[in-house]
Amino acid sequence: MTAGLLVAHLWVLGQSLAEGLWIVGHDGLPRVTDFNAYWAAGRLAVEGHAASAYDVTKLVALLTRQFGDTLSAANFPFFYPPLFFLAVAPLGLFPYAVAAALWIGATLVAYLAAMRAILPRREILLLALAAPALLWCICVGQNGLLTAALAGGALALLDRRPVVAGMLFGTLAYKPQFGLLIPLVLAATGRWRAFASAAATLAALLALSGIAFGWNIFPGFVDAMTSANASLLGKGALPWFKMQSIYGFARMTGLGAPAAWAIHGTLALAAAVATLMLWRGKAAYELKAAALATAMLAVSPYSCIYDLPLITVPVIFLIRDGLARPLTLAEKLGLGLAYMLPLVFPIADMPVGPAIYAVLAGVIYSRWRAAPMREGWWVRRGSNPGQLD
Repeated sequence: MTAGLLVAHLWVLGQSLAEGLWIVGHDGLPRVTDFNAYWAAGRLAVEGHAASAYDVTKLVALLTRQFGDTLSAANFPFFYPPLFFLAVAPLGLFPYAVAAALWIGATLVAYLAAMRAILPRREILLLALAAPALLWCICVGQNGLLTAALAGGALALLDRRPVVAGMLFGTLAYKPQFGLLIPLVLAATGRWRAFASAAATLAALLALSGIAFGWNIFPGFVDAMTSANASLLGKGALPWFKMQSIYGFARMTGLGAPAAWAIHGTLALAAAVATLMLWRGKAAYELKAAALATAMLAVSPYSCIYDLPLITVPVIFLIRDGLARPLTLAEKLGLGLAYMLPLVFPIADMPVGPAIYAVLAGVIYSRWRAAPMREGWWVRRGSNPGQLD
């Protein structure tokens, strides 16, 4: 199955490139994709105008100046934290097509390295490459592979190399909506070396961003983020079916913002509490890692289809857990369903994310319930020293 999916991915990307629908067209000009904003922000940063990237009109003006009217209608705002300039600024040094190839290639390699760190088997690389969620990320040149690489790498290294894991967690702050639970888990389980490393890494990256690109990028980011929240989560500037969050699903059904926030908040709180309980107990580390990676997506009110490569992390951790204690047929079917559901997105025109998170949560709960030994969150800290720094 995975080999067939991988061949399908290659065929789709190859056909899209041949037909001028991916990265660049037959005229040599960029196609309208999310990567437009990354390249333009990088070019502005290189030119000494990084703060202008937070003004969508200036972003589009640069694209229009570089490529004519082809991208004049593009409207992909840049509202990432200032530390993300450290990643996109090098892209501005290259022609668009070269920059896109470098971005996709580099994030893909990092993603595969992280998945192999979780479970070092050749078939895992095939599974990771064939993941349906990967295709949607690569097609638009987004950053979901980078998110999965940082989260997966950090969780793979957390007990063996806590300082390195903390550095990866700190870098993940470029997507702050996915990091809400990380400091809580690290603090609740006494992983203070990883906690300190994450905090120091974030502080260093922010300071380096200000020094390199000007301190005015910080108020620019605050303004852009405020505007984005009002536009995307309030007014629905992005069609609700494209959002892979519980909040987005609730809004798509016709609920207003207050009701959608109430539903999302309740379920997100439940996911956060369950994750902390699992990490405080004596569950297998694989279940803890799978739960945190799943909850990172579930608690965020804003996520899109290109963020779903992150689901490969819990899938591989659960496969690793299955090597020690075989998966049941129902658990195997659940993992297969979670893995395959992103394929449904372009057909159903509805969020598949909440269904994926629910299925993964069900598999994690099934594994926890059937474990020969487990304890609740009230287990005394330090009673499981192998899981602490």
